[in-house]
Amino acid sequence: MVGQGDGSSGQDGFAVPTSGAPTPPIGLEQPPAHELPGPPTMEQVLASIEQNRQVHTLLLQQLVQNTNNNNNNHPSPSLEGRSRSKLEDFHRTCPPSFSALVEPLDADDWLREVEGKLDVAQCNDAEKMLYAPSQLKGAAMDWWIGYKAMVPVGQESIWRQFKEEFRKAFIPGGLMEAKEDEFRALAQGNLSVMEFYRRFNALLRYAGNEFSNEARKVKWFRDRLNPELQWALSTHDIPDFKSLIDKELRAERTSIKMKQDNKRKWVEQKAARGSSSRPRYEQRPQTGWHPPAQAPPRQQTPTTQAQSQVFQSGNHGAHQLGNQNFGA
Repeated sequence: MVGQGDGSSGQDGFAVPTSGAPTPPIGLEQPPAHELPGPPTMEQVLASIEQNRQVHTLLLQQLVQNTNNNNNNHPSPSLEGRSRSKLEDFHRTCPPSFSALVEPLDADDWLREVEGKLDVAQCNDAEKMLYAPSQLKGAAMDWWIGYKAMVPVGQESIWRQFKEEFRKAFIPGGLMEAKEDEFRALAQGNLSVMEFYRRFNALLRYAGNEFSNEARKVKWFRDRLNPELQWALSTHDIPDFKSLIDKELRAERTSIKMKQDNKRKWVEQKAARGSSSRPRYEQRPQTGWHPPAQAPPRQQTPTTQAQSQVFQSGNHGAHQLGNQNFGA
């Protein structure tokens, strides 16, 4: 019920005017016109904008922190969905370039290393076909251009096929056979143990799977050592290849030391023999040279004179007989 008159009140206790505009609720009364605030100043507007910016930044920071916490609690098995470039990830691994081979398996080494770095960047086969050829230079790039020209139009290159064709082009069978023959003829010779070991490892990959057995590899390497080292290791039980190299290095150091000691002793003995066999000269007083005295002429007796005449007459007769024989 709405009361009549100025003193009437409604059921809720609000004063209801008897005439004119309705009275606003308590607390929302309009201030008088002379008490309305004026427009904000420029300083107030800038302060309000700065306050809103700070609030907005704080909200963003809290949102990022909550997202990171969720990722740490529930890590994703892949990098899909992130804002990143796989090509940049691949280049961060510093992949090697390839232009031409020095050793027959340089191409295979490059291919294995590049594929490993592509796997680190989590590239699929299509991305591998895009990124790997970018590391080819010189003659290898010329091959790649020719290879693409041979692919039919509309047919995509397959990563597995690319690896097969790359190996065929840069790992010829003739070179592989030559390297295998070089490995078969390998021996220590004048090489040190470490030099022989490094050479063995460099050529081992050309031997195929023949030396997958550890015991066979130990025997092959041991049989191609110098006879001196073979004799030094003949009584040793060598379980693996690492033990073989360790024992060879110790035996080599011992052998070198013994040779140096023997050489030193030989030099000392030679010097001692040289000083003891040197002739000793004694200084003798100088004396003048005197010719030997001549014996006086021997006087002939009548007997010696007769013998001399007989001898001379005999010689004269023999001389005449010889002349007659010659003339006849």
